Amino acid sequence: MTTVDDILARHGLITLTPGLVERSREHEVHGISEVTRRGEPQVARGALVYVARHQWPDVVTPATLAQRIRSGGGVAVLVDNDDLGLPPEFVHDCLRSSLPVFVLPRTTTVDEIRSAVGPAPSDRAVQDATDVSEIQKLLGRHAEDTGTEVWLALSGCLIPGTPGMRPAARVIDVLGSEPSKLSGAALQGVSLRIEVAPGTSVVILNPHRRKLSRRSVDSLVRAVAAWRHALQVRRSARASIEAALIRELAQANAPSATLDPWVRSFGFTTGARVRAIVLVVDEHDSAPAFLVDALHDVAVNAGTRCVAGAHGPCAYALVEWEASDTADAGEAFEDSLAGLARLFAARDGLTVNVGFSSCVLQSADDLVRGFISGRQLAERTARKVNAPLDRLPLPPTTAGALLAGDPTARDTLIRTLLVPVEDYDARRGTQYLGTLRTFLALDGHFGATANELGIHINTLRYRLSRIENLSGRGLATTGDRSDYYLALCLRESMQPESPNRG
Repeated sequence: MTTVDDILARHGLITLTPGLVERSREHEVHGISEVTRRGEPQVARGALVYVARHQWPDVVTPATLAQRIRSGGGVAVLVDNDDLGLPPEFVHDCLRSSLPVFVLPRTTTVDEIRSAVGPAPSDRAVQDATDVSEIQKLLGRHAEDTGTEVWLALSGCLIPGTPGMRPAARVIDVLGSEPSKLSGAALQGVSLRIEVAPGTSVVILNPHRRKLSRRSVDSLVRAVAAWRHALQVRRSARASIEAALIRELAQANAPSATLDPWVRSFGFTTGARVRAIVLVVDEHDSAPAFLVDALHDVAVNAGTRCVAGAHGPCAYALVEWEASDTADAGEAFEDSLAGLARLFAARDGLTVNVGFSSCVLQSADDLVRGFISGRQLAERTARKVNAPLDRLPLPPTTAGALLAGDPTARDTLIRTLLVPVEDYDARRGTQYLGTLRTFLALDGHFGATANELGIHINTLRYRLSRIENLSGRGLATTGDRSDYYLALCLRESMQPESPNRG
């Protein structure tokens, strides 16, 4: 793939913005775009944008042209050597937008550079090709035709053939096994894992041992491989510029006024709701590249905008979420991050620690603070990951001792307050009961509980609200908290058998 550095070395381009050259050298160039006769840039992702000297009179607002090029995905601007009409306000705006400006040497034509780079890809065509709903339909058709359960496992998520289906433990177990060879015996097994590419597998669960057609499985795998390739092409076109923005936000050295246009160029406008996510892997001094892919996978599965990159030991991502997202959508997002960690643990034997923070975007400073908060939470989780969640003591009470002698009252209290939460944890893989226990063991102190669990205080408030919804009882009053506390003490004083759930 051709980079800006390749073009500089091969064609001897001269820079008008030397301070931006080092940032842009590794950016991949996928083609040449040009400004039209009406003065509007026709920009494709990863394109070098050429503005001929005779086109400046057609540009009505040269001061905003750089922002439009950046928002369209352009990586740099190319102007003519003898361009005496180059507006200084355009160069100034390029500097503010972190968009390098290069001068075409007299001995080189733009057609020579175009032939060396090749045509710019159609971003819309690639976007359509990577729509997760299309691959999900394909998985669903195969599942329906064969009477099996089909999943696509990417680096950071599991995509079901049936929308809304949650991955069973069996799917995770299969991912931890060796890839299957498409022999006659394997095609009649209870499970198949076909590796499409590193980090990508098709999982087929076939509990009734229906005989599968090798041709149909091959066809499915080829379609998935083509979809994944289109996905990687799109990511590669943006990887270097995304990594550069992530690096600047993580280092927190540049002023907000410099970063704001850059952030907007990725579609994160003022007022947007953004989640800043940070991943840390134990015993790694630098974040592996596959963690960045995993963060992109989470966003692809959710169908939302994402910018991701690595810096130092952490992988970072900015993910947009809609203001209309419901509490269930927020819970699904948390589940997807927890699922990412479970995937790496089962498939790769890696412990991935996750931290995130949410904000309503006003300036790049909000994203800087979000990354700092997310990184602190991820690192705190890493320090606590081997510590048992229930290590805090629950001092016994006199009321608890009296209720322990009344099995009917004891079981009713546990069944009413704790069993709905236990059942939900078992179904969804959450830790709401452990959260409740820690909260009460720390006397209902929100800050201390969030710190102990390694989560954001807003995440704690959300979990407690879910517990209230599940049990039908609040957690705001002393009376309600006392009942929960007694139920937990009674549960822990009982024998291992579960109470009668009626």
